[in-house]
Amino acid sequence: MLSEELARDLAVISGLPHQNILTLHGVCESSKGSHKIVYELMTTDLSKLLKETMGKSSSASSKKGLLATQVLLRVLRDVSAGLAHLHSNGVVHRDVKPANVLLRDEQVKLCDFGSSRDLQHTLQQMTVTGTLDYMAPEVLNREPAGRAADVWGFGVLLFECVTGGTCARATATAELSAELARAGCLPALVQLFAECHHADPNKRPLMGVIHSRLQQLVMQDASDSQRLKEELKHAEAQDRDTYESTWSEFYAKQPQARELLEFTHKLQQTHSQGQV
Repeated sequence: MLSEELARDLAVISGLPHQNILTLHGVCESSKGSHKIVYELMTTDLSKLLKETMGKSSSASSKKGLLATQVLLRVLRDVSAGLAHLHSNGVVHRDVKPANVLLRDEQVKLCDFGSSRDLQHTLQQMTVTGTLDYMAPEVLNREPAGRAADVWGFGVLLFECVTGGTCARATATAELSAELARAGCLPALVQLFAECHHADPNKRPLMGVIHSRLQQLVMQDASDSQRLKEELKHAEAQDRDTYESTWSEFYAKQPQARELLEFTHKLQQTHSQGQV
């Protein structure tokens, strides 16, 4: 029997395929009834990459600009694209953090949707789920929370990508923004962080807006025509439904896969009705 968290993870991945969401290749059931889940192969995650980069720094001053500007912008742009896709389909991730951002070459994929919730259910009933350092104030206070909670987590992720550490909760947003500026962060990203870190969730920007702003920064950073063409192609691909290319007919036609998808679909319906 699949755990609820794993079933929810598979439901999101199989039901909301996207360029920046981890691909589910198939589900196989063994003779003993256990399930083998086959995801696309990724080489590392953002948390490990940041730790490796920190480890190569020999002094505090060398920690400025942990990631090259081009890499940082692309990672943030792609994470925001995946989150915007979830939000537009009424799903809140609820555990946005570097460990849940997978990387391979220039590909960036969101993973681990075991804590995700249907937006309607999330607004009706909130539990403290996720990773403490990335939780929005409304989540910690067990107040109704929605898309804006992921925006807060995205802001913390941005901060960590630049400084190597998470935000101290007792520190004012202005001080954290100043720390980003001292670390050589682009002014536009400092401003974006401050907006994501707003105490009032209603005043945080929508993830779709964040993605558009980051896309503009990526394009501005493209230094030559070839790079610009690559970024335009990438941007176009992000807006396409990649279901047919990521969930092959071979896997989709397997009896085990159909049974699993039916199970996860029922689970999603239960969540949307607020019965979980």
